[in-house]
Amino acid sequence: MNKKSFLLASVCVMATLIISRAASHISSADQSVLAKQASETQSSAAPKWEYCAITSVVEHSDNIGKRKGMAVIHYFQALGSREEVVEVASELGKKYPYISVREEAKFKAIAKLGDEGWEMILKEPDKDLIITNIYFKRRKQ
Repeated sequence: MNKKSFLLASVCVMATLIISRAASHISSADQSVLAKQASETQSSAAPKWEYCAITSVVEHSDNIGKRKGMAVIHYFQALGSREEVVEVASELGKKYPYISVREEAKFKAIAKLGDEGWEMILKEPDKDLIITNIYFKRRKQ
C-alpha cells in the first residue's frame, strides 16, 4: 500500500468515526426530546381539575332602600372552600326592568366565571323559585 492509499484510508476511517459519533449525539438529543414529549403527553392525559359553585343568590335592600342582588361563589379547595360575593345594585331606568337584581347577580357571577375559564357542568333544578347550586370546573392552574 502506497502512502497515498494509506493516507486516503486513514482519512476515510477518521471521517467515519467522526460522523458516527456525531450521529450518536444527534440520536441521544432526539431521544431526550422524545422522552420530554412523552412525559408531556402523559401529564396532559390525566388533567387535574378545580371546582366551584354558585351556592346562593339573594336580593336585599341596603340602608337607604336601594335593591341589591348578591351571588355567592364557593371555590372548593383541599383544605375547605373560599367564598366570593358578586353584587349588583338596582339602577333607575335600567334596560331590562323585568329582570330582578337577584337574577342580574346570578348572570354577573356566571359571566365572571366564564371570563376566568370556568365551564358550567351542572345546574341543580330550582325549588320553589329558589335558585340552587350551579357547578363549574376548569383545568387546575
